[in-house]
Amino acid sequence: MDQRADGAGDRARHRRLHHHADGVSLLSGDPLPQKSSRIFYPQVDPETSAQVRRDPPDMMDYTSAVDLWKSGRADRQAMIASGPLEILPTGARRMAFDTDSISTTHDFFPMFDVPFQYGGPWSAADDTARAQVAVISRSLNERLFGGANSVGRMLPLTHGAVRIVGVLKHWRPAPLFFEVAGGHYFTNGDTSGYYVHAPQVYLPFFTGMRLDAGNFQWFTCWAMPTDTVNLEHQPCDWVSLWVQLDTAAQVKAYRRYLVDYSDQQRALGRYTHPANVRLMDLMQWLAYNRVV
Repeated sequence: MDQRADGAGDRARHRRLHHHADGVSLLSGDPLPQKSSRIFYPQVDPETSAQVRRDPPDMMDYTSAVDLWKSGRADRQAMIASGPLEILPTGARRMAFDTDSISTTHDFFPMFDVPFQYGGPWSAADDTARAQVAVISRSLNERLFGGANSVGRMLPLTHGAVRIVGVLKHWRPAPLFFEVAGGHYFTNGDTSGYYVHAPQVYLPFFTGMRLDAGNFQWFTCWAMPTDTVNLEHQPCDWVSLWVQLDTAAQVKAYRRYLVDYSDQQRALGRYTHPANVRLMDLMQWLAYNRVV
């Protein structure tokens, strides 16, 4: 059963498209020209429905994404899930407000050459420790702290506070390539939603699973989920994985690994379809999603 038009999926579509109600189709150049040929988007097919897809789903289920991330087969790798966060500012007359966030892993920042004004990314150890830390955007830092160095300050959220470890410089890739998915299926040609502002808060992936549970915005389910708040063990695709592969030999080996992983999962009974994998580089992925 496709949940794309339901619940969180519908909220994501609204968030992307309400900024551009005129249905504009925008084309981009290379958002990461210095390394786009070394950045890849893996796809596998974990779905167990009777229908065999021609193309694997645009996103992964939690188990597949975590398995591939933990394998360490790439030079760098980052899982991503997006959703809104409610921030609870301290001080007189400060109102709570929602902002866009992503939950990701340490390699997101060096892999995508994200620039820092203050501090830096959390560590790889923070990923596995589920550390209560965050990186925030320059604009959010200006709104909350007047642009001062806020590293070490606390950011209060609905489900707990996090310590700020980094503040970005102005960073607005066009398009938001790391959030592109589903564009291949757009019927009205509207890709303008990929040109909105970048996320304001970045959380370690597993920390975000706790602090942002129930708010992840884009998911598809091939069977009825029993829990739409905690999606980790549901029959749903909702996590993106990006990897950096620096040589042609590494690309070939990683593609082979995706096939082997799929075959292994099928032997275990978790996958039911024959291996159906893709490994597009960044510009191929954007073209597939009709963004370039």
